[in-house]
Amino acid sequence: MSEQFGITEEMAGATWHQEIAPAVQIVMDRLQDPTDFRVSSESVLAEDDTATDPYHLSHSARWCLNSAVDHLHALKTLVVDARALHSSASYGLARGALENLGAAFWILHSDDRAIRIEHSLRWWAKNFKDQELATKTMSNRTPLSAKLDRIEALAREAACDLSKIRNGYSSTEALTYADTNSTASNPYLIWQICSGFAHGRPWAALAINEMEKRPTEAPGISLVRFTADHTRLLAITKLTMHLLEDVLRLYQDRSAGA
Repeated sequence: MSEQFGITEEMAGATWHQEIAPAVQIVMDRLQDPTDFRVSSESVLAEDDTATDPYHLSHSARWCLNSAVDHLHALKTLVVDARALHSSASYGLARGALENLGAAFWILHSDDRAIRIEHSLRWWAKNFKDQELATKTMSNRTPLSAKLDRIEALAREAACDLSKIRNGYSSTEALTYADTNSTASNPYLIWQICSGFAHGRPWAALAINEMEKRPTEAPGISLVRFTADHTRLLAITKLTMHLLEDVLRLYQDRSAGA
């Protein structure tokens, strides 16, 4: 395997075991603790929740945080516990973490309450629109329009920009926002690469994975074997952990009492 960024496979393996795995486990354990991540009644986040009831801003952020850490924990379990490096699936898990952390950061970051509320309500609108697409053949559903009307009413009351509320949001918007405002390096680009793996795109594998070619009898055709390595996956995971740290800091600052 090749060395990336001056890091050997042995160094990368040690970082996975001594830094990444313990850090992920700590956050996972915190999320499982009902006394952790509480929102103080005197906090900024509590006021946000009052303005967005019943679609609490803290709930949208926690949904994203929970899903992101779940993906990271699954990645840790594969790489460290099972010692299994998958050529595509590992990056798919990193993508799930980045996508959710990008959304959480986008929701929590702005110091402007109206923008935070707008972003959170757009996240909920996207949730309900996706639900509608998945369940439109089922009966006894609350109409999508009723849910969006309620979301829009909350946005209007909070003096939000109403032009995008009903449209939801995109991961591209959230990750490009994180590109500009977070401490993580190029999260949008890394998310695009990981998305390439999740969708089976050749360009992602050709750019990131180790490639071994074997000639065949057919002219111009080779047998190709792709393999992942600890160093490249580590670089992507460390970037993801930086974004996780940003989200945790924002959530804790917003949820703390005055």
